[in-house]
Amino acid sequence: MIENKELLESAELFKIENLLWGTEKIAKTYGYIGFVPGEGLYIKLVCVEKNPLRIYKKDQDPVYKDSTMEAFFNLKEMIRQMKCSAEIQEEQWNVKQRNTNIMQRTDA
Repeated sequence: MIENKELLESAELFKIENLLWGTEKIAKTYGYIGFVPGEGLYIKLVCVEKNPLRIYKKDQDPVYKDSTMEAFFNLKEMIRQMKCSAEIQEEQWNVKQRNTNIMQRTDA
């Protein structure tokens, strides 16, 4: 979870290494996923490739033969993980608040 979309690259970087459809090698490929409450999911995919192959342009062309990035997301699992992360962050905030309240009472 991130506070705003400008913080997307502060989210944990993930590498794309699962090759499909007979692909044997790829350029360095990675991305970021961040959820902004009230806005939604932000995704950035990066492929470090000097001269990507760009042949196919029509609907139903075999674009997988080009230098193509595709992403398939298990949103149900992602949402579950985000909820767990949010619960942990909320508990950490609650502990911090309790500690602050205890310190304020002892200082008085």
